[in-house]
Amino acid sequence: MKILHTADWHLGKIVNAVHMTEDQAYVLDQLFDIIDAEQPDCVVISGDIYDRSIPPKEAVDLFDRTITKLSQQYDFPVLVTSGNHDSPDRLQFGRALFRDNQLYFETKLTHPIEHVTLTDDKGPVTFHLIPFFEPNEVRFHFQIDEMLTHHEAMEIVVQSIRDRMDLSERHVILAHAFIAGGMETDSEERLSMIGGSLMLISPCLMGLTILL
Repeated sequence: MKILHTADWHLGKIVNAVHMTEDQAYVLDQLFDIIDAEQPDCVVISGDIYDRSIPPKEAVDLFDRTITKLSQQYDFPVLVTSGNHDSPDRLQFGRALFRDNQLYFETKLTHPIEHVTLTDDKGPVTFHLIPFFEPNEVRFHFQIDEMLTHHEAMEIVVQSIRDRMDLSERHVILAHAFIAGGMETDSEERLSMIGGSLMLISPCLMGLTILL
C-alpha cells in the first residue's frame, strides 16, 4: 500500500507579524501535485493542522478548502490525528459525517485505541490513530494510579495496540507524539508535568507514521 504522509501544517502561523496563510496555501497546492504524481492509496495527516487551538478564520477556510478537495477530487481515504497545537474539540467537528466520505478524524485518546482498516490487493492494513495526549489521559483511560512520563504513557498506549494486533497482517501507527532525540524548534512548546517540572530530554513534537 502506498501511503502519503504529511503533518505539522501549522495553518494560521504568524511570523514577525506576517500571516503565512498565502504561503501555506501555495505549499498545499504543491501537495496536490505530489498526490497526482504519486497516486497514493491513502493520505495520512498526523497532527498540528493549525498553529494554535483557536486558529484565525483564514486558516480554517484554507483547511476546509484543502480537506474538501481531498474528499471530492480523489477516491482514497484521508486519516487525520490532532497535534499539541490543535483543539481536539474544534478539529473533530463533523467527525461522524466525515467518515461517510472516507475522512477519518481522531482527536481524543480512547481505550481501546481507535483504528481504521483499509484493504489493497495484498489484504488488510490497519491504521491505529493516536492523537496527541497528555500522560494524565492515559492514567484515566487505563486506570493507572502512579504518575507517568510522556515516554511511559506512549509505551502503555503502543503495548495496548500490540496486545490486539493480528501479527499476520500489516499495521501502521499514526501519531503526533513526543520524540526523544529530536531537534527542538521555536515552533514547539516545552511540555510541563504536574508540579511544574519539565521534560528536558531533547524534546521534539512531531507527526509520524510507524510501520509495525
